[in-house]
Amino acid sequence: MIAQAEPVTITVPDAGRVVAALGMVCKLATDEVDKDPADAAGILTDAADAIVGLGALLKSNGDALPMTIGGRTLVYSRTVLTRAVERLTTGAWMCTCREAHQPGKPCTLVSGLTADLNVVGGWLTMAEEQRGDDR
Repeated sequence: MIAQAEPVTITVPDAGRVVAALGMVCKLATDEVDKDPADAAGILTDAADAIVGLGALLKSNGDALPMTIGGRTLVYSRTVLTRAVERLTTGAWMCTCREAHQPGKPCTLVSGLTADLNVVGGWLTMAEEQRGDDR
């Protein structure tokens, strides 16, 4: 899976946006450690790996040119953001947005994390969505 991930080129501001989103997921996962320690620890570990990878790319990008993300950093970023959105939308994690959640209408936090996921070329498959070959 990691070796098969097609690299994605993004701008430095977008990389910062993804780092911020991963940091938010770390905060959310930390709040869940008492409820499901193994799940929270797994997400925190993957998020840390993604943040370190993005940080290293940002540090080496002295000219603020678009940067290419691939391999583990890309896969971990997508995985962490996807898992967080899934847990928030199913109610498995407590959302911090302080909005009234409505079925089928994502809150500000979920919408933002989904947009951040799109920055790194990820996408969400809704439970009711048909598989591509079944459409």
